[in-house]
Amino acid sequence: MKIINYKIIQGFILFIGLVLYSKVHAQPAIRALSIGDTVPDLAFQNLMNYDGQLSLGMLSDKLVIIDFWTTGCPSCISAIPELEQLQKEFSGKLQIIMVNPWEKKEAIEKRVSAMKILRPGIGLTTLPNAYGDTIWRTIFPHAGTPHHIWIYKNKMIASTNSYNATKEHIAKVLAGEKALLSQKTDLMLDGFNIKKNSLIKKAHPSLKPMFYSAFFRSNHGFGGGGSSQIDTINGLFISRFYNRPIIDLYKSAFGIRPYEKSRVSIEVADSLSLYFPNDYNDIDSWYVDNCFSYEIGVPIASKNLLQKYMQTDLNRYFSEIKKIEGIVESRQFPCWILKKGKGELNRQPDQESKLEEIDPNTVNYQNQTVASIYNALRSGIENVQHEIKIVNETDLDPQLKLSVIMPVDKMDFQKLKKSLNAAGLTIEKGNRKVDVLVIRTIMQ
Repeated sequence: MKIINYKIIQGFILFIGLVLYSKVHAQPAIRALSIGDTVPDLAFQNLMNYDGQLSLGMLSDKLVIIDFWTTGCPSCISAIPELEQLQKEFSGKLQIIMVNPWEKKEAIEKRVSAMKILRPGIGLTTLPNAYGDTIWRTIFPHAGTPHHIWIYKNKMIASTNSYNATKEHIAKVLAGEKALLSQKTDLMLDGFNIKKNSLIKKAHPSLKPMFYSAFFRSNHGFGGGGSSQIDTINGLFISRFYNRPIIDLYKSAFGIRPYEKSRVSIEVADSLSLYFPNDYNDIDSWYVDNCFSYEIGVPIASKNLLQKYMQTDLNRYFSEIKKIEGIVESRQFPCWILKKGKGELNRQPDQESKLEEIDPNTVNYQNQTVASIYNALRSGIENVQHEIKIVNETDLDPQLKLSVIMPVDKMDFQKLKKSLNAAGLTIEKGNRKVDVLVIRTIMQ
């Protein structure tokens, strides 16, 4: 007859109970949260720019804004200085935490370091930055970045676009007042991927579109940006734009780069309807009336004519609803003229092609094409609100590679000229006729 040791059994049961208890209580249940839900005390993993541990429970006395971002999101990067400024203004009452669950630390550091060449002053920021922790995507599901989650007094109070993060909105939340924070909708969460699906859906598979275009009112669920696609089945090249202000659509149609502010002349009474407003406190009502989505499909053989057709579409549509049109005019401007200098061109064909920041004030454009160097000058000079344009009169092959060490501040004419001279180029002041996009009111 076997003797049962009840103490051993009791001890075993107690051990199993403790194991089960620890599994249940060691980590809060993970599920997607909605506005109004209590937020569990979860810790941020893989933190940069922060010493020690950090969890949501430690921040229960502060307003928390989680900023989801990626290095492939230009608007995320450009917003970093503004977020840093908000953190300073509301120190002790606000905590902004950047979360990048998609990328590893090494990739983030490498990509953002390269961006500093194009965006002086942008780095990994002073804000806590959590990377590679996918749990946050489960708790706060979303499609597209930037994406903000607002948490106050252990409650999720808003899921918004980044432009809702303003000084006024933050002050109202901290004061217990109602802030007009719009809820961001993501169609992808409903199973509809706007980047993979057409804005226009064919009614039947047998319908073979040959040529089409259409405009749509704004829809937060689309996100922003645009995409292009070759439809080999129907022989179409398709271009799409999502929730873009009027000025962005016209720039795309007329081949104006985003940074070329001085290549556009706005000559309409209601110019504020063309751009994203500087005051983001009432941006949602502006967004509804002044952002548009657009899709155009043309035969692949006519791909090079797409911009021309888009220009016609924009003028036809906006002449109806905004009484405006866009045209190209050649006008006289003060210019800086890029020319071939007297010395030998600094060619280094045996060197690798790279952009390298020598110091915070100087960049080495090593073994770069003339076209790339000219575009860098355009970016640095014409991204400022002044009349100066830069024109290329070097007569050099645009694909010829040169090495030039240039100042980050390209508005210092003498310093810029000296650096170009060292590479066999020069720059002169003068006046030239330059094509500019004119958006003007249609005369009745």
